[in-house]
This record gives sequence, C-alpha cells and structure tokens, in this order.
Amino acid sequence: MSALRLLVVGSDAAFAAAIRGVLTAQLPDAVAETLDPAHLRTRPIADGVVIDGHTDAALGVALAARVRAMGFAGAIVVASDANGDSAPGLAAAGAAHAASGELAVEVVPRLAEQLAHAGSEHAAQVMRARRLIAAGEIALRFQHSLNNPLAGILAEAQLMQLDPLPAEQHAALERIVGLCRRIIDLGRSLDGMGEKK
Repeated sequence: MSALRLLVVGSDAAFAAAIRGVLTAQLPDAVAETLDPAHLRTRPIADGVVIDGHTDAALGVALAARVRAMGFAGAIVVASDANGDSAPGLAAAGAAHAASGELAVEVVPRLAEQLAHAGSEHAAQVMRARRLIAAGEIALRFQHSLNNPLAGILAEAQLMQLDPLPAEQHAALERIVGLCRRIIDLGRSLDGMGEKK
C-alpha cells in the first residue's frame, strides 16, 4: 500500500499549516502538502483533500465543487459553521464539514468518512487512527476524572499516618497511600501518551 497522500487547499498559510499539523500528528505515515487555491487546476493527486474555508465558507464550498467537478470523490471543508448558509452547498459538492474550532477532533474522523465513502485503500488506516485518538481522549478524560478524588484520598491517608495508630491501621494506610500513588503514576503515563499522540 502506498503512503496516504493528503492535500490542504487554502490561501491562509498559517491555518493551512495548522491543518497539516493536525493531519501529520494524527496520521504520522501520511504525506500532507499545501496548495494555494489559485494553483488548483487539475484533479488533485491525493487520497484526501482538506479545504480551508474558515474565513470564507462560500469559497470553501466553491473549491469543493471545483474539486468534485475535476473527478475527485469528495473533500472536507474546514469552516466555522456547518449549519449556516454553506450546509446545502457542502452537500451538493459532496463535501464534509469540519469545524475550524475543533480541528484536532473533527478533521481525521471526517477524512475517514470520506475515504470509506470513496472506497479508498487507506480508509482502514485512517479509521484505526480515529479509534486510537478516541481511545486516548477517553483515557485522558478518565484520568482527569480520577485525579481530584485520588488526591483527596491520598492527602487524607497521609494526614492520618501522622496520628498515633495501631500497627494494623498504619499498615492499611500504607496500602491506601501506595495504591493511590500507583494509580496517579498510571495517570501520569497517560499524559505522556497524549504528548506522543
């Protein structure tokens, strides 16, 4: 299987770079290139096309229609609002929408949908990446949900250890402190996974 080739079409270089950054961070084996809309003259030689429409959704829809007219199966338009005036145009152009404020969460799932719809050989690869990203987000939410109660339990147990207690209660507090620290360390390892992701 060849490398997944992605094309980001947009005139805002910084925003196009942000889109490329998300794509390459979440799909490390992919090759992502940027193209100014003025240079879009022939059918894109790419597996997926992401169009920057965050400042001008109508232009994004027009570019998606142009890409479709060139024979490309579908594109993703990154715009600020899918429920506004651009929604019918996106559907007519066969394009998917990704919210510009949610790049890290929405671009790869929309790409997976478009590739699956087009029957691309890369659809399974992108779906796996999508599932891994979702699992990582769930793990990080779970970790953050546990941190505060665990910190409270750990603090209380450590305070109780300062009191004169019978040996069996002191041993129980040692186990509580040790288990809390184990879970907190496990949570910290999830933070490291998030950075690598």
